[in-house]
Amino acid sequence: PAIGQMQIKAGACGLCAAKLLEAEVLVEGGCYDVCITNEIVGKANLQRLARLAKINGASISVCVDSVENVKQMANIMRENHVKGLKVLIEVNVGQNRCGVEPGKAVTELGKAIMNQSPWLEFHGLHAYHGSNQHVRRPADRKKTIDELVSPSVKESVAGLEAIGLKCNVITGGGTGSYPFEIKSGLYNEIQPGSYIFMDADYSKNLQEPDMKPGPGIFQPSLFVLGTVVSISSKGWAVIDAGTKAISLDSGPPRIYSHELKPQDSVEYTSGGDEHGILKSRDSTRLEYQVGDIVFLQPGHCDPTVNLYDYFTIVDSREGGAWKVHEVVQVAARGPGL
Repeated sequence: PAIGQMQIKAGACGLCAAKLLEAEVLVEGGCYDVCITNEIVGKANLQRLARLAKINGASISVCVDSVENVKQMANIMRENHVKGLKVLIEVNVGQNRCGVEPGKAVTELGKAIMNQSPWLEFHGLHAYHGSNQHVRRPADRKKTIDELVSPSVKESVAGLEAIGLKCNVITGGGTGSYPFEIKSGLYNEIQPGSYIFMDADYSKNLQEPDMKPGPGIFQPSLFVLGTVVSISSKGWAVIDAGTKAISLDSGPPRIYSHELKPQDSVEYTSGGDEHGILKSRDSTRLEYQVGDIVFLQPGHCDPTVNLYDYFTIVDSREGGAWKVHEVVQVAARGPGL
């Protein structure tokens, strides 16, 4: 919640959570306007959703993509005397994950939500294309929005308006694509998240105008610190940061110096659960010694954060050492059921 509060103080209208547990932690931490960008199904989870919606000051919206979910959700809200839970129809705009197809399926789902008034309130569309965030060329990301996402949104809006439903919110757009959702003129809410930390995979996206890879306007702020525990006579160094310390699902971490300058001549390879192996990409000899601290920018920030109990926030270097500004709990870590 602490980082969520920072975003709200900086001007965010609210926060997104992909899991119910994350939404509960945010609201308990004083972040009351939360969009759950996922489907919440099953009686036990819907009971938790109802309790969350009843918290004084909470403004909760949630995604649906099936009539069955709408009916069960409405029944649970009625049993708990919750009225006007804001519901977003999730539209499959190319991610091919959750969401109904644009057109008739959206309209039918809209009718189902209308039929569950006053317990449910149609709020708008969730139209997010996650895999587009890491398409390397900006022109290709824009093309996906222009030729696939936007037409899907337009078709869905038109069908809903034909049955008298107005979209109060059309939300989507992540760190890699949000400028194109904004330029489409269709979205009135965007939901970037990785911008807070950035990661090594986002830094592979090409940036205009020079079309070189890099993080763009959002600079990396999340690092895992590893310690050199062994030096091989054959030239590699071993650190105490393996898959228990850093996520490798989007590729290896990028190595940084203490001055937070990329050291792209050094390559990280997995040494298993507890170890990472550092090797030179060229013939240059590594200068590490046992006990040296290595800064690792994760390949994927989200699952890496989920491995830790706390952030240590530093804000400057004094006399060659980082000054600790604050230690913040990662309160919503875990599987997020």
